[in-house]
Amino acid sequence: MRLWLVLLGVALSGCPTEDPLPGNENMGQYAFIAEPQNLMCGLPNLPANAFGFTGTFSRNRDGGGMFLTLNGISRDAGFDGQVASSSLASPRTFFLPDGGQCGCDMKVTETIAVALLSQSQSSALGDKCPADALDGGVPQEDAGVRRPGSTATGFDSVRACGTLFEEISGTGSCDPLCSCLLKYRLVGERQ
Repeated sequence: MRLWLVLLGVALSGCPTEDPLPGNENMGQYAFIAEPQNLMCGLPNLPANAFGFTGTFSRNRDGGGMFLTLNGISRDAGFDGQVASSSLASPRTFFLPDGGQCGCDMKVTETIAVALLSQSQSSALGDKCPADALDGGVPQEDAGVRRPGSTATGFDSVRACGTLFEEISGTGSCDPLCSCLLKYRLVGERQ
């Protein structure tokens, strides 16, 4: 297993569960491709190329909570009617290029933020993610274009477009190489 998969979700949440998805509405499972955008980091063994993973959004339809499940591990998320987001911080150990440890208390804060696109929004965009999905690039409701939402046949969302941020930081006496910010563009198709 690549080190990056451990960074992404598996090590962030604890042990996987066999329970069904939290909430009472499955908002979709998405196959994501994370494309590097800005990798400001001197630590070794972090991905410099595109990689894939799968995530599922679910919620309580009454507004009582939303969740993101990665590798069988669920965590809290938010949804404003268009953008779904989830952040989670977890302690980690990192090694310097010379093989030594960073020598301080390290953590990874992972933030996933994606615009969920309805079928009509995705069609209006040529069934592709816009470059600025989180900054005005998603068509708003107008003449047949609808936002994602609950329908009689399930949650209407066919695409998820946005960003993945990984902030690696430490407290105490840290080597400057141990502070990193990784940004990836996320393109996800519903499975």
